[in-house]
Amino acid sequence: MRIIRRLVPIVALAAFIPAAALAQSAAGAGAGGIIGGPVGAPEPSATGSKIAPPPPNVVEYVTKAAAPAAITMPGNLVVGATLPKDVMLTQVPLDVYTEQSPATFAYANINGHKVIVDNATLKVVDILG
Repeated sequence: MRIIRRLVPIVALAAFIPAAALAQSAAGAGAGGIIGGPVGAPEPSATGSKIAPPPPNVVEYVTKAAAPAAITMPGNLVVGATLPKDVMLTQVPLDVYTEQSPATFAYANINGHKVIVDNATLKVVDILG
């Protein structure tokens, strides 16, 4: 019984030493990338910036527009994912914009959803339906 009483504080101290060492180094920091996240998920950015949603008129136009030919992609599609360059996009006409936007938009029908994409970056900015 005496031995157990002496070992308990030592074992408790030994359990906290590795945690304290990791807290003071970069060894426990994230390595960039989402482990177990959906396919096509955006990588975490250093700035933590979010994807700006498209203007409401663009969303309304794409919602009412006929769906282009369906494209099937593996995995879950998420806002912020970058589409491959070979994906066929339908351009949103520039006269749809009522406010000045530095971006231009296109859309596609991917995995049964209309997806609005930033033309310059090919990043998904909105998923409809």
